[in-house]
Amino acid sequence: MSFLNTFDSPKTKLKMKKIFRSLFLLTISLSLTLSSYAQLADGSVAPDFTATDLNGTSWHLYDVLNQGKTVYIDISATWCSPCWAYHNTGKLDDLYNTCGPAGTDEVMVFFVEGDAATTNADLNGTGSNTQGDWVSTTDFPILDNAGIATSYQISYFPTIYKICPNRIITEIGQTPTTAQMQAMAYQCPVATYPKDVSCLDYTGTIATCSDVSMKLKIQNMGTDPLTSANITAKIGATTVGTLAWTGNLATYDLQEVTVGTTSITSNSTIDFTVTTTGDANSSNGTASKLVNFAPIGNSQIVVHIVTDRYGDETTWKIKNDANQVFGTGGPYNTMSANGESDQGFSTVIVPSFGCYYFEINDAFGDGMCCSYGNGTYEVKDATGVLYGSGSEFTNMETRPMKVTSISGINDFAGAGDAFSIFPNPANNTATISFNLLHASETFITVTDMIGKIMFVEKVGKLDSGYQSYDLDLSKFSAGVYQVSIQSNGTSVSKKFTVIK
Repeated sequence: MSFLNTFDSPKTKLKMKKIFRSLFLLTISLSLTLSSYAQLADGSVAPDFTATDLNGTSWHLYDVLNQGKTVYIDISATWCSPCWAYHNTGKLDDLYNTCGPAGTDEVMVFFVEGDAATTNADLNGTGSNTQGDWVSTTDFPILDNAGIATSYQISYFPTIYKICPNRIITEIGQTPTTAQMQAMAYQCPVATYPKDVSCLDYTGTIATCSDVSMKLKIQNMGTDPLTSANITAKIGATTVGTLAWTGNLATYDLQEVTVGTTSITSNSTIDFTVTTTGDANSSNGTASKLVNFAPIGNSQIVVHIVTDRYGDETTWKIKNDANQVFGTGGPYNTMSANGESDQGFSTVIVPSFGCYYFEINDAFGDGMCCSYGNGTYEVKDATGVLYGSGSEFTNMETRPMKVTSISGINDFAGAGDAFSIFPNPANNTATISFNLLHASETFITVTDMIGKIMFVEKVGKLDSGYQSYDLDLSKFSAGVYQVSIQSNGTSVSKKFTVIK
């Protein structure tokens, strides 16, 4: 059996899907906001479902997978023109007829209508929200079930998933041929030996100021029930955790286990080994994970974002150990061609000492670099201490920050950002709220995104404590701007949008 290590695998670049997605966004007006979801990453465990097809047959995904079959799912919408174009290639029909129940019976294929607003008439091509007759031109079962699209966190139509018998998903896009999809199915790991345990995924701490909770998902890849396993965690030659696990996992079942807690003082790679008595193949029982240790700096955190072409996929936040969020950014604008877009600097001031985390997300799962532009992120404190930087990741990357000193303008108690501007987007007026540690002369400056000063005012000497300022936007054109507050030798900034 093969070892699935999804911890730090190279990201897959799916250019054709990005092209189809752009066409879809340009040509379709959506009532369903798909971009609110973060696409399931390759290597995720497929959510189970039970659904009834248009012919009244009930299908349970895990039952099909337990038969050793690879499942392909086309999640589309009847109104989606790229979906219709892919449908008309007939690739999945050919795969179903060759490898499905009437062929070699090694593969199953499902079409999922993922938009709750469409109707049976739309599927049959007689409704008002359809590209054509989907039913008579599809050989495999059709599931009219928007709940599946929701559970699979679909960001766009069409999304084509391959699900291996061990329940691990891969988004394959629209380019593979029928023969290539057949070959992909043969590459799936299948339970072969009576005793076999797999280290499937690391789910523990990935960034820390000290302690690391070491958690793993283990999976039974044997044909017999898995009732025990021994797990060891090492940093270099030093053992930092052991676990003698007992339980009862059927074939392909999995369980998250906690190996233990350890402390680190620098970036550290933790190596895991999982074995069971009589394990026929130990190669799938090893894995490694790099855990980032926090640099030490002050409370004024400066975030610089340069997006690639697809800026609408990028968001970020700064949070603490309790998951309280103190600053956010994105999504940003998408460009019509490949390249970079400098989104400027955002400043967040956290309220107290402690451990904080910068988390950057990419909704598509291919990071910010490099097929569509050389996007980057950089996070520093006010003195230039580098908290973290990067560009190449998949869905998410996290950088820890240990704050041990306070900067000049502080967050007001219980608030989220160093300062706030509301509403955002704004029309004619926006209110800026902030809190000063010390009484001081204060300036407010507004610039456009190329740095041109649009507004500047010396507010005067303000007392310490909570302050607010009403910003007149009646003469501003629609667009994105940056407002900065300068006080007591420090500055904080925030982007905002004017709509007209």
